[in-house]
Amino acid sequence: MFREVDRVIEEALHLPPEDRIRVADKLYGSVPDDDVKRVWLDEAKKRIDEYRRGEAVLTDPSETFAKTKKMIAEARRSKR
Repeated sequence: MFREVDRVIEEALHLPPEDRIRVADKLYGSVPDDDVKRVWLDEAKKRIDEYRRGEAVLTDPSETFAKTKKMIAEARRSKR
């Protein structure tokens, strides 16, 4: 099953941007809100547990914001 999913993803990545957006929108819209909430809650619990065990990799917020700004600037430059 995973190979099939990987194949579908690989094919979707080769679609034009407009078609990838349509696929992503359709897939996202197909997931019930309760499932989305459950997945986010599971992820939050996992991260809290990692933090409590001392396994979490913590990043200074200013470093994260700087990296994000850089990525946005690079993305804008590549679109020109």
